[in-house]
Amino acid sequence: MPSRPATTIPPERIAAYDRVIAALPGLERKGATVPYTSVNGRMTSYLGEGGGLALRLPPDERRRFMEQYGAELQVAYGHPQPEFVAVPDAILEDTAALAPWFAAGYAWMAARPPKPTTRKAEGVVRLTGLSQRTTGGLSCDPCRGLAGNSAAWGPWCSKSRRVD
Repeated sequence: MPSRPATTIPPERIAAYDRVIAALPGLERKGATVPYTSVNGRMTSYLGEGGGLALRLPPDERRRFMEQYGAELQVAYGHPQPEFVAVPDAILEDTAALAPWFAAGYAWMAARPPKPTTRKAEGVVRLTGLSQRTTGGLSCDPCRGLAGNSAAWGPWCSKSRRVD
């Protein structure tokens, strides 16, 4: 089976995005399929499927950007993203014009507290009080489908508990 490409975004769009990111010390691009930047666990920008740039800006800066460039709010999967603007294509190519806006969005998110992490705590997940004869030790339908792969079902099963 052929492997999927890392991204469908045109290389020239990624190169323009990388130029803007390079203009801001300490900022790095993440994500293979959807390139993005973030700070404190909060996304500050990303390139969408077609290569359109979405940039997160504080309210006053967002309003100014939209007025200055005729930009709109970013729409993803049919829903507007109220903190992101859709950057016009011509502006993505103009690193000098875009860099101050990037810096404003980055500074805004850097000033906010870090987003809580969702990493799993260390320990072992085991099921308790269930019949292992009929379900293989798993009580709910999704878990039964994952029998034999305890790493996959444990964190989501309401019938499980963590054992330290």
